[in-house]
Amino acid sequence: MPETAYALYVGIDWGTVTHQVAVLDAQRVPLGERAIAHEAVALHALTEWLAELAGGEPARVAVALEVPRGAVVDTLLERGFHVFALNPKQLDRFRDRYTVAGAKDDRRDAFVLATALATDQPAFRALAPEDPLLIELREWSRVEDELREEWGRLASRLREQLHRFYPQGLTLCPAAAGTRLARRGTGRSGRCSRRRAGSSRRAPTWTRPAGPRPRIPSLLTP
Repeated sequence: MPETAYALYVGIDWGTVTHQVAVLDAQRVPLGERAIAHEAVALHALTEWLAELAGGEPARVAVALEVPRGAVVDTLLERGFHVFALNPKQLDRFRDRYTVAGAKDDRRDAFVLATALATDQPAFRALAPEDPLLIELREWSRVEDELREEWGRLASRLREQLHRFYPQGLTLCPAAAGTRLARRGTGRSGRCSRRRAGSSRRAPTWTRPAGPRPRIPSLLTP
C-alpha cells in the first residue's frame, strides 16, 4: 500500500478505562493531547475534536493504535478517519528511539505511535470497517469459548466436591476419576456415558463410620 501524506497524525494508547491521545501535525509538531474515557460520549467528543483540528476533513487524519478492533476503532472508522494498527512488539522497537526505560508511560506511548505512523507508515496495517456477519461470528465464537471455559471450571468443582463428600459417586463415571472431566472440548473421553436401560449399576450408599461423631468447638463460645 503506498504511503499517504496526512495533515494530522494521532497516536492513541489504548486502555481499559481511559485512552491517552496525542496529536501531531505533518511536521511532527505536537498540537495537543488528551485523556479520553472509554465511554460513548467521550469517544464522540474525541472525533469532534480531531475533525475540528483537521478543518472538518477526517480523511486527512491518520490514527495509530495497538488494537485492530473495538469501540475506539469502530467509532473512528465510522466518522471517516484513517485508522492504522501496529503490533505491540513493533511499538517496543519504536519506543527505543526515545528511551530505554521499561516503565509504562501512556503519554509517551501515544506520542511514539503518532510519530512512528508519520515516519514509518508501511509498518502499520490499514484498517477498514468489518462485515457485520464477521463481527457477529466473532462474538458467537467468543461466547462459545467462554462457555467451554465455564464448563471446565464447573466440572472441576463438581469433581472436587464429590471427591470430598461422596467419592462413591465417581465410580459411576470412570472419566470423572481423572483430570479428563475438566478438559475443554466435546470428546467422548471427557464425558460420562449414559447408563444402559435395565442396568442395575448404582453408587454405593454412604454410611457414617462407627463411633461417636466428633464434636466441633463453636466459634461463638467465649
